[in-house]
Amino acid sequence: MKLRENIPTAEITELVRSAQVNVLPTFQATGIKLKLLLCLFTGRHVVCNTPMVKDSGLEDLCLVHDDPEHMRLSIQACMAKPANGSTLERRIAVLEERFCNRKNAEMIVALLD
Repeated sequence: MKLRENIPTAEITELVRSAQVNVLPTFQATGIKLKLLLCLFTGRHVVCNTPMVKDSGLEDLCLVHDDPEHMRLSIQACMAKPANGSTLERRIAVLEERFCNRKNAEMIVALLD
């Protein structure tokens, strides 16, 4: 493992897509994080802490742990478990309902009429 900086967006997206587990801790509960949406839309398992999903309605789509030991155990469990089937179908349904660009654009246009 190595720390990298200035990674192009396409490469970040590919890293998220190919990772078995995306781990997203944060210490600021300041609204929905774009990295969370990227990982949920394109990635497999998402392990995060409470501030990452606070008031987002996305808590059920992630494995949420606030202490390092539970987070570590959850990451290890995800490494041995495929991310597929009904879990991903449910995730896509929730994301498309709340974050579909087309649907949200149509709502904005309707408000302007």
